[in-house]
Amino acid sequence: MEASSKAQTGDWYQRTSEEVLSYFGVKNDLGLTPNQIAYQRDKYGLNQLPEAEARTFLSIFFKQFLSPLIYLLLVSAGIAFFLGEQKDAWVILFVVLMNSVIGAFQEGRAESSLKSLKKLSLLKARVIRDGHEIEIPAQDLVPGDVFVISAGDAVPTDGRILESNSLAASEAALTGESLPIPKNALVLTETVPLADRTNMLYAGTYITAGRARAVAVSIGLENEIGKIAQLATETEQPKTQLEKKIEQFGRVLVGVSIVLFLLVVVIGLLKGFPFSEIFMVAVSQMVSLIPEGLPVAMTIALAVGVQRMAQRKTVVRRLAAVEGLGSTTVICSDKTGTLTKNEMTVVSVHLLSGKTDWDVSGIGYSPTGEIRERNSGNVLDSETLQSNTSLEQILRASVCCNDAQVTHPTDKDQPIQVLGDPTEAALLILAQKAHLDVETLRQEYPRTAEIPFDSDHKMMATEHRVGGESVVYLKGAPEAVLKLASLSDEDRKWFSTTSEAMARNALRVLAVGMIPGAHIHAQSFDAFRGKVEVLGLLGQWDPPREEVRDAVAQCEAAGVVPVMITGDH
Repeated sequence: MEASSKAQTGDWYQRTSEEVLSYFGVKNDLGLTPNQIAYQRDKYGLNQLPEAEARTFLSIFFKQFLSPLIYLLLVSAGIAFFLGEQKDAWVILFVVLMNSVIGAFQEGRAESSLKSLKKLSLLKARVIRDGHEIEIPAQDLVPGDVFVISAGDAVPTDGRILESNSLAASEAALTGESLPIPKNALVLTETVPLADRTNMLYAGTYITAGRARAVAVSIGLENEIGKIAQLATETEQPKTQLEKKIEQFGRVLVGVSIVLFLLVVVIGLLKGFPFSEIFMVAVSQMVSLIPEGLPVAMTIALAVGVQRMAQRKTVVRRLAAVEGLGSTTVICSDKTGTLTKNEMTVVSVHLLSGKTDWDVSGIGYSPTGEIRERNSGNVLDSETLQSNTSLEQILRASVCCNDAQVTHPTDKDQPIQVLGDPTEAALLILAQKAHLDVETLRQEYPRTAEIPFDSDHKMMATEHRVGGESVVYLKGAPEAVLKLASLSDEDRKWFSTTSEAMARNALRVLAVGMIPGAHIHAQSFDAFRGKVEVLGLLGQWDPPREEVRDAVAQCEAAGVVPVMITGDH
């Protein structure tokens, strides 16, 4: 089984589940046999990235000597011994020794902290082996292993999905995409980049919703994250600004010392002094230029900085690296989940029918808040909702055309549990603010078919049945829904004007629609073109973290320019 060479082709996503299982000689419900596991283990080894050779205290200690300034000090000590200045020579050597001891001690502590963190982060995997589901260390996975994964789990290795249920994965570590990616087991016939391989799971990512069964197709360095790690090890570590400045200072000091030496020798010869005396004076002047206290003073200053970082729960491996923070002039930050809570909140509802607007109070995933009609100021209650068919329809569609789950613990001290996309979770909270029971609504309108969300169509659709009637609910990006909508020119103008106004107010905009009596027959929206009844627009806001205001103010006060990077409209 040449799984490793196969993995290098990168075409697992273009093969059916049956083909992948057949290639590894494994059955979905049985998994690998003990003999197959032993064979794969001998051939491919452990599912882990090769660790860099551990640095010993002596190697860290001697590394402290690798500096032009230290070289100068050692040369100065040698010259001092040569000139008979024993006291000065021993002082210089003591300073060099203390500098190396302090630096080695601090970096050695950082190494120990990193080793402790690695022990705490051992990953487990649930696998099907010889017909039984067991839990094993992720490093024991081999190509062909069938593993089970669900919401909240880290993906233990690269795998081809065999079967899934409402699966979504966060792949920010590989692709930079902050939003979870819907996943399924469908074959992809065309060549697509890694970010669009919706039937694959990758090590280094984690599951945000649903569950799945997949077969491991590669391990260790053959994984996508392993290839990145291998490139990183081949890249030479750049020097910090401080190290560059010290090197530059050392070169200048050497140049000045040589010039001073020659100048003293020339002047002495012109004055007629004996060369032996001139040489001794010139050498002593060179030694006096060397700032023997600078290295240890600099090391102590950096060590203090490292200690302060440690108090803030940050491990700094190299002393000189802490200086990089002091050299920072620009900080580029992601928005979603970094500057914001990634707890989407619906703040406005705009209904096409009657062109009415509703404002929603409350922040985050707490159902505490009100829905208030903007013009009249009336607060929505159960009685008002029953008489407002348009509002009831858009709320029902938001709940039914939704894969998220929100659990409110009975203990108020426990956080609210959210499974799924934050955008969808916000819609469930909106329904709860309107006094709707999400689970009851989903039971009354059972889902019979669906078209999962994908980044190409920017929409998702679900079919539901009540009695003998069917209805398809649809939600997605306004421009995508508009292409399928059946609207008059006046309604299209309202739709475009309202969605643009919402976007200018920094809101994420969702359009919601329905197609009564329709059915989903294929994974395509083409059959709905010109048939979608637009219900309205929902405006969502991702609240900023409480500490962001102070963090931005501190950056600006320190002369650092904060830059926000976002893919929002």
